[in-house]
Amino acid sequence: MSNAPISVHRLHPAVVGQPSEPAAPVGAMVTIAPEPGSELHDLVTRNGLELIEWNAPDLRGKFRAHYLGLKDGRRLLVVLADQDPAERLSAARALLKHQGVAA
Repeated sequence: MSNAPISVHRLHPAVVGQPSEPAAPVGAMVTIAPEPGSELHDLVTRNGLELIEWNAPDLRGKFRAHYLGLKDGRRLLVVLADQDPAERLSAARALLKHQGVAA
């Protein structure tokens, strides 16, 4: 497994997932770091991805995940904020396999 660091930067100043801070506004995208040691953390780290959480409640049930390979070499995996962890992992695995990013 690669020890490549997970890029953690904010695309929006709001902090997602911390009770003392307000949730990101609808439409905001925030780069997050999955829980170290989790299967999602391993998947993201192993494939050199940035995990982006998108606060888009109107897309619940319509959007699972999206993969973007950017010209600058960054590889983004976009998931919904507040998505069930099992659904998030399942969506990420299926999408990355379909895109040929991960086996």
